[in-house]
Amino acid sequence: MVGRGVDTTAWAWLGSQAGKQLFYPPNVSGWDDSMWLDTSTWRGRSDMVTYAMRDRAIDPWDDKTVYSTTETPAEGVTKALDFLGKPAMTDETRKALLNFSSSCLPSPMEDWQQKPYRAMRQNALRHLILTSSDWHAS
Repeated sequence: MVGRGVDTTAWAWLGSQAGKQLFYPPNVSGWDDSMWLDTSTWRGRSDMVTYAMRDRAIDPWDDKTVYSTTETPAEGVTKALDFLGKPAMTDETRKALLNFSSSCLPSPMEDWQQKPYRAMRQNALRHLILTSSDWHAS
């Protein structure tokens, strides 16, 4: 999805944390289908997303970063979904993303908070989408 191949041995331990051991019997795909999408592997999947997206995250504190100071919660969700290629999400997940997007920023915000806090929200939305069960099951 991000055009990044296996470029470091870190993917071995990242995969292991997520419950995936490639070429490990009995399933050469590496997933234990009875438990690959459970709470014990969520942290590993989250770490994999963090690692894969680290050079694609928005730096909220970089003065050169251009980010909207008026982006609405719904616009934030749409922008995150668009960035990730408009993956299929259930209505329940979309509602949860919108609820998060609507509630994660302080209110009111100072002028200096407008851009960086919205950029941080965008990073969080992307991360939430990529760690959602919808993403992993599609």
